[in-house]
Amino acid sequence: MRAKLLLTLLLFFIAGYVMSQSDINQNTVNNVHRLYGIKDVERSYEQNRASVQIPQELFVQLDNARRNNNFAEAQKIQSEIDKYSIGTVKSPNTPADKFSPAPPPYTPPFNPDWVSPDVIVKYGQVSGYNSSNGNRRTIDIKRAKDGNLYIAVATDSTTAGTKYIYFYKSSNSGLTWSAVGGIQGTDCFSSVSMTIDRKSSVNDSIRISCYYTSGPGGNATDAGVYLYSFRPRAWNDDYRFHTLATPTTGRKFCYVSAVSDGWYYDGLTYIGCVVSEVSNANDSCASLRFFRSTDWGINHTGVTLSGVYTGYWGDFYPSACLKRSQNVYSDSVYIAVERRFSASSVGIRIITTPWSPATTTVINYLTSATAVYKRPCLTVRQTAYQLPRQILVTYTKDNVCYYSYSLTDGTSWSLDNSLDPQSSTNGFFTSCTSDTLTTTGCFASVFTTSSDSVSVRRGFPGNLSSGTIQYKLNAVVASGTVPPVTAIFSNNAIQRVDVAFAGSGPNNCWFDAENLPTNIGTPIGVAAKYELSQNYPNPFNPSTSVSFSIMKPEFVRLSVYDITGKEISVLVNQQLTPGKYNIDFNASKLSSGVYFYKISAGDFINVKKMMLVK
Repeated sequence: MRAKLLLTLLLFFIAGYVMSQSDINQNTVNNVHRLYGIKDVERSYEQNRASVQIPQELFVQLDNARRNNNFAEAQKIQSEIDKYSIGTVKSPNTPADKFSPAPPPYTPPFNPDWVSPDVIVKYGQVSGYNSSNGNRRTIDIKRAKDGNLYIAVATDSTTAGTKYIYFYKSSNSGLTWSAVGGIQGTDCFSSVSMTIDRKSSVNDSIRISCYYTSGPGGNATDAGVYLYSFRPRAWNDDYRFHTLATPTTGRKFCYVSAVSDGWYYDGLTYIGCVVSEVSNANDSCASLRFFRSTDWGINHTGVTLSGVYTGYWGDFYPSACLKRSQNVYSDSVYIAVERRFSASSVGIRIITTPWSPATTTVINYLTSATAVYKRPCLTVRQTAYQLPRQILVTYTKDNVCYYSYSLTDGTSWSLDNSLDPQSSTNGFFTSCTSDTLTTTGCFASVFTTSSDSVSVRRGFPGNLSSGTIQYKLNAVVASGTVPPVTAIFSNNAIQRVDVAFAGSGPNNCWFDAENLPTNIGTPIGVAAKYELSQNYPNPFNPSTSVSFSIMKPEFVRLSVYDITGKEISVLVNQQLTPGKYNIDFNASKLSSGVYFYKISAGDFINVKKMMLVK
């Protein structure tokens, strides 16, 4: 009885502690309408805002056709919808003759670097060396429907020569990576963003669609926007190149952000991108473009969006995501931008435009304070379409990391919540993502301080510490010109924040994760029985070894739990051959206390206790 009482009190204390970790601060404003921060210079757009009225039944019919993989019917209905679009330009893509597919590197670093907790994905210089604007988006990471993680990284060189975008895949939650292909060209790759979708319900149909911008010179002047897509089962399998657009003289495309509805459809997935057109000096915004394809990139419909702030004080750094509506006929794309009014007044705006391309937009004028907001990143949690969407956008405000969010499909917002609980005044980059189509969905965000420390938070809007907070995840110094990117690894049993980032220089692409697993290796002997041994040493600080044995091929899961029963690390989660195994567990990022480790291998289940003393 006494033990039960103590356990109840312990759980009550933990629950109270978690609930007390709120991100509200003196700057937070709740229940904000989308017009909250509108300025006088922006009111004329609201007064003249246009709209497109497309019959709703067409979208319902299209949704049914796509869910049934009825391509002919979907194409017919889509043609009817396209007739209502305003200002669209639809034409076949032209070949991108400047680029060609590239095989994986001859000596890729397929094994992790165990000198530090960071895993090397690609050695060498990352594109962004000559970047003068502090936001060269040349790394992207995605978790795909096949359960694998994928990374795209653009390489660079200080001298003339061939540049590459390489693609890597990990099937063990980021522990090791294998190169699956690449593209090459002589121009500089200035931004990359990819979607990874299935063309059927079979994982072998997975297709990487990488949108990228590229142009000559270190700053990618006159850069166009392009698409490269291929199936990663082979580096030259079913690949295609397309040119979406080239800019007018003196301009370039940059900050491309890919979008798709692949979490809702397989065989009839729509893909696209949002991209900014700016001056070659990157000091003036010319336009914001939206491109969408209904046939896997063979054709794109492109529009120039209205309501965009242009000129020297314009809209920069677009970050886009699909927002599936509770009604299929009003799906849209949300685009967070940094809107500049003066050197001391820069705000965050969220521009929304129909998923069926049209020039029309609606703007959420979120921030209103006279402050300098920079480099927004946006995520929309893709949930069952009957539910309201949860939306999160991260950014820096006067060099402190904050975020805003909506839990009501964008109808109301909570602004300027603390992303960095320590409110460090040297915040630089932020990045965010959300777990998709799961019942235990959550959000993850990454923020950097002093341009070298990568920290992560995982939880729910309003309380991003409800899951975890981990300061300085990285061991390698991070780049100050290439922002880190994040994804959530989820397999129903565990959620983990995954981060890819460039090292200082920018040199090398690195990967790290919240509670990154340890490599299991090969068996070290013959097993006479199923067994889980006591860890050694015990107590330990900060590392210990765990041994176990299996007598036949089994899928083995070995996890570590804290005293509340929360899974904090997965040491093994894979099919193993019979034998004896030994694995190291590094708890340098955990607090002193009692922990438990549990093995599941077929019918064999066992639990033991370990103690960390620092």
